[in-house]
Amino acid sequence: MFALQPHALPDNQKDPVAVFDITPHRTGKNSLLDLIENKRLTSHFQPIVSLAKGEVFAYEALCRTIGPNPFGNIEELFHQAKFCGMMLELDMRCRENGIVQSAAQGLTEREALLFINICPTSLLHPEHSFGATGILAKEYGFSRHDIVLEITEQDAVSNYQLFKKAVDHYRNEGFRIAIDDFGAGYGGLKMLSVLEPDFVKIDRHFFRDPQKSSINHTLIDSIATACHRIGIDVIAEGIETENDLRVCREIGIDLVQGYLIARPSADLFDIGQLEMPVQQVLMQSGTRLFDEVICVGDIASHVRPLSATDRTLEVLDRFNENPAIHCLPVLKGGQLCGLINRHRFMENHMVGRFGYGLSLNYYKKVEDILDDDFLEVAHYSTVEDVARKIHLRKQISIYDDI
Repeated sequence: MFALQPHALPDNQKDPVAVFDITPHRTGKNSLLDLIENKRLTSHFQPIVSLAKGEVFAYEALCRTIGPNPFGNIEELFHQAKFCGMMLELDMRCRENGIVQSAAQGLTEREALLFINICPTSLLHPEHSFGATGILAKEYGFSRHDIVLEITEQDAVSNYQLFKKAVDHYRNEGFRIAIDDFGAGYGGLKMLSVLEPDFVKIDRHFFRDPQKSSINHTLIDSIATACHRIGIDVIAEGIETENDLRVCREIGIDLVQGYLIARPSADLFDIGQLEMPVQQVLMQSGTRLFDEVICVGDIASHVRPLSATDRTLEVLDRFNENPAIHCLPVLKGGQLCGLINRHRFMENHMVGRFGYGLSLNYYKKVEDILDDDFLEVAHYSTVEDVARKIHLRKQISIYDDI
């Protein structure tokens, strides 16, 4: 960081006055202007992979310089932009580069999202234009729903109300929202509560310190469990070792990003170019019976789901048709939104407190009576992992279906 240093004063000066050298500030600003105005910034892309599907889920656009970086590294470049009051200009250039260069490589024709980093100070800048990103997306053929605005948690936000208003504008325009470096910054759970993001990226710090592996494992598990419960997808970034990947599988984190998979590149790598053998890795841990991996998907039974808009009478009919079914899954928009337990449904909604349950709930929809305290796990989760999660449930739900 450039500091303003007072010059030494002559001995005969009676009233000392501090004289500051602003040359470093001017030099930093001039270097930034050169990078931005002369188009010496570019984007490299790092894939985010789905372990379950074995495919690239998204690409994160990362800022890089063309030629020597006058600040030494990218982190210092952004630090100087903030120091010189040029974060908005740098932010907008990076957004444009990410959209334009990924579109040029055909990302709009792939089934993958584009993650673009945004600094909170840019969103709160008085000169920030809300329409620019949408115009770029339209011009280069992107659906706004396929662009994720990734907001770093490392910067303190002084006005959460104004910040939420700015983020909500983008969400209402169709963009998705992610919190980057979760757990490393100032906002923490408050930012999670205020923004209600679509994605949370767990900071790489939690995968780094082997001396605190037990503590970090517990923290990662807690963050992932909380996010999954409220419908937020979790991404583990900074995955560099097989052990990092093992932790993700054990906890049930499907989306991963890091050097183990691929380093940032000017090219959009497809799954065949990645170093990680996705399918093989998935089979390297878990419960083994006669040398075979046992996952919950291997022993699960298919149950035809209900729709959230079905009436409660449909639930009663389904339970009456098949006495062996103890639980019915409910979908909304193609996603699991809850389970209906036979025993609690009959007791609370058919019989009711005074015997009027059926009459009171006859015209209600399934979503009106839905039990939202349910456990959802990926089909590739190991039996031990699921058993551990079941053991942590409330006593009343411990024998419920999952």
